[in-house]
Amino acid sequence: MTSKAANPSALGSLGFGMTTVLFSIVNAGFFHFNAMLVGMALFLGGAGQIIAGLLSYKNKNTFGFTSYTMFGLYWLVVVTLNLFPVLNLAASSETLFMGFYFLLWTAFTVALFIRTLKMDKFTSFIFGTVVILFSFIALYTFTQIQIIGILSGWVGILCGSSAMISGFKVILDN
Repeated sequence: MTSKAANPSALGSLGFGMTTVLFSIVNAGFFHFNAMLVGMALFLGGAGQIIAGLLSYKNKNTFGFTSYTMFGLYWLVVVTLNLFPVLNLAASSETLFMGFYFLLWTAFTVALFIRTLKMDKFTSFIFGTVVILFSFIALYTFTQIQIIGILSGWVGILCGSSAMISGFKVILDN
């Protein structure tokens, strides 16, 4: 009797996708930042993806380990960047410095995207939209041009929805 381990990419893709959709709805201008987003970023986007990354490591999946763990940590940093100033634990980050933060994430995601070109087309599409998303967020942060921020929201909704579909596919195929 052989045991088959669960595929952690369902958790990772859904954690990334659902959190990205909700944050992107805010960026698109429909709602404001609130406690629900903090909870999603901490537990589903953050902890959920880190768990998926660690399970991917155990399965010897370097791409899954790196992408899920890094994006899980990204969400924990987002919460920290938003809450620490409110709690008077650290000063707010300067806008220009935040632009460089998002630029680094863009560069990281470009590297992941290049790797996905050897994978299935849908995964390449998802990571391509993540590159566009981070590019728009970085550009908005540098320029403060409102329409770019709104466009980042719409790209994020597409990106997150695509990641959710990928997660649902893993569940339905197993």
